[in-house]
Amino acid sequence: MVYADTLGNIAYSLPGKIPVRARGDGRLPVPGWTEDYDWTGFIPFDQLPHIFNPPQGYLATANNRVIGDDYPHYLGFDTPHHDRAQRIAELISSQPEIDLAFVKKMHYDQLSPSARKIAKSISGLVADDPLLIQVIQRMGAWDGTLATASPEAAIYEVFLDQVTALMVGRYLGDTDLGQFYKGHGPSYEWVQSMLVKPGQSGDNPGFGEAQDEVWQQALSAAITVLSKKLGPGVEDWSWGKLHQLTYSHPLGNFKPLRQYFNRGPFPTGGDGTTVWTAHSGHHDLNSSLMFGPPYRMIVDLGDLRNFVSLLAPGQSGLPASRHYNDQVKAWFTGDYHLMLFYRADVEKETEGRLELLPEGG
Repeated sequence: MVYADTLGNIAYSLPGKIPVRARGDGRLPVPGWTEDYDWTGFIPFDQLPHIFNPPQGYLATANNRVIGDDYPHYLGFDTPHHDRAQRIAELISSQPEIDLAFVKKMHYDQLSPSARKIAKSISGLVADDPLLIQVIQRMGAWDGTLATASPEAAIYEVFLDQVTALMVGRYLGDTDLGQFYKGHGPSYEWVQSMLVKPGQSGDNPGFGEAQDEVWQQALSAAITVLSKKLGPGVEDWSWGKLHQLTYSHPLGNFKPLRQYFNRGPFPTGGDGTTVWTAHSGHHDLNSSLMFGPPYRMIVDLGDLRNFVSLLAPGQSGLPASRHYNDQVKAWFTGDYHLMLFYRADVEKETEGRLELLPEGG
């Protein structure tokens, strides 16, 4: 829970009752007929993570791990990679003052710190094949921005898919790993964390003496996939051709009704590691199943008349309404609308009114 007020205070708090276990951490089945693994109580509220007016002057949280290794209690392990929080902190630190216009740009930022680092490592590979050499050079000049039109973003994402299969496949064999390694689940994030840790060796797949071999194999496989799907030219390999969003209505699952209820597909940038978060549930290059924030909000506590937001695809769930999909374009372009906070402003801009009266009233 994040907090800010008109007096200039900011705070973060992790509330709730979190159990303290006698043994274990709850991730695996344990003997339930003994007391060895019972809950012994809850973490005291004052020992949960809280911070008030931190010295850096801002708070940044994006579902990431918020405690260090020295924290004495177990809060769970299933947190996304820290990329989004890291990038938010980078953007805030880059500006002496943050205004509403800059926060809008932050919402639409598509640079992935992991992609930036992995691309730099890819640029150190040595190859003989002309196309592979070209791809390696392009990755070396890339800043890690997963833009819709970016060939490098497409190369990176397909490479990541291929190297994940190679690394996890070493443990599970040559089988269809399906949802186990695809998507932004724990195994996928494990691969990302391993790839961005330089200097590893030993039994870690993809590192040590075999790192270059594994990476080059995965990069070659990615080039093959992209060439088959999008054509032989690197310039044809845009991320938006593989990464597309469809706003789906439950009734749109039936083919005859799709055109009426669904909107899309729309080429989409970013992934699960960017501030603009939009990631596929299965990292399937043919899937339009995607997760991201349909609602974006920026509140200026110095002047609530600057309160702006977006809700895609629209405010109404009725396809016949003009508000069913009137915010789709705005969601992609950043055309925020004002949120009316004061009654006089609401009355002035009222479009319609629905009155619910008791029977006979």
